Amino acid sequence: MHRTRGRQSDSPRPSPAPPPASGGPPFADPRQRTRVTMCATSDNGGHKLVCYYTNWSQYRAKIGKFLPEHIDPFLCSHIIYAFGYMKKGRLTSFEANDESKDGKTGFYEQVNGLKKQNPKLKTLLALGGWSFGTKKFKDMSSSRYARQTFIFSAIPFLREHNFDGLDLDWEYPKGQEDKANFVVLLKELFEAFEAEANETGNERLLLTAAVPVGPDNIRSGYDVPAVSR
Repeated sequence: MHRTRGRQSDSPRPSPAPPPASGGPPFADPRQRTRVTMCATSDNGGHKLVCYYTNWSQYRAKIGKFLPEHIDPFLCSHIIYAFGYMKKGRLTSFEANDESKDGKTGFYEQVNGLKKQNPKLKTLLALGGWSFGTKKFKDMSSSRYARQTFIFSAIPFLREHNFDGLDLDWEYPKGQEDKANFVVLLKELFEAFEAEANETGNERLLLTAAVPVGPDNIRSGYDVPAVSR
């Protein structure tokens, strides 16, 4: 299992961060969510540059507006589409134009269509984020029934929309129960992805997690040795 790390900084905020105190970098504020993405893949070689595309970037003003058509398909090795959503414990889309409908090509199809230009490109759908909160993850990971309900909605959803994997962005697990449930969720997802690949002959779906680098969040929410396995 090969692990790569990337950084994400373009995420929604509950409130704007104050400017740096002494001309330092904009990420100096502790509310900024500098993170690493752990990526379990079957590829044991080659440089990986993991990038995020945010579906709310379509709403930026003027030159800040960023659409799938603006993505360079050769810049990144992996593109993570942020974000999907979860309804009644099942994976689904968030924005009205994520999925193709009424004769209009959705953003999922546009982003995944980049693989026609670069067949080596991998795409993943992210679930979670700052505004998603923690309760949905707590509920979904709290029992085997809830986990399996999510997992067996996620696999066909990812396949239907031509994603190569799933990125979990739980912000943040906290306490022993969350810590244990997150590990079990990852384990059951990985096992289900392997079983589906063996049964269908498809390449196994990738599983990644966006996790914090702050020591307090790590200690309170992550069993690092277990997650790394």
